[in-house]
Amino acid sequence: MLAAGVDIKVVSGTLGHSDTRITRDTYQYVLDDLARDAAEKVVQLVPQVRKPLAAVPDVARQQTRSA
Repeated sequence: MLAAGVDIKVVSGTLGHSDTRITRDTYQYVLDDLARDAAEKVVQLVPQVRKPLAAVPDVARQQTRSA
């Protein structure tokens, strides 16, 4: 159920656990996998290639050349 995205409270109640900590402690490996999957999905949202920055002229360098 956790892997299907069911809330931990619902899973805990369905399994008859008196507290969600019992569920988390028992099924931590599933929660770790869910966290990893979530992180991978977030990474897919972030652009992998950066756009090149626009060149900014070095004003100080240009002033020393002309002096």
